[in-house]
Amino acid sequence: MTAHARGEPTRRRSLHELATTGVGVFAVTGLLAMLAFVTVGWPGNTGRYLMAIFIGSVIGCFACASAAVFTAARSTYSGHPEE
Repeated sequence: MTAHARGEPTRRRSLHELATTGVGVFAVTGLLAMLAFVTVGWPGNTGRYLMAIFIGSVIGCFACASAAVFTAARSTYSGHPEE
C-alpha cells in the first residue's frame, strides 16, 4: 500500500530542493578542486583540468543558486495580490 493510499502525506522532490542540493554539490566540488590545485604540484595538463573543474563548479553553483532563488520566489508570489 502506498503512502498516499494510507492517507500519509507524500514527499515529492521539488525543483527548489534540487537546486539547493546542486549548490552544495558544486560548492564542495569547486572547493576540493581548488584545494587540490593549490596544494599538489600536478604534472602535465592536470592543473588545467582542475581549473576547468573549478570554473565549471562556480558556473554550476551560480546557476543552481539563481534557480533556487527563482523557484522560492515563484512559490512565494504564486498568486495575484488581493487589493
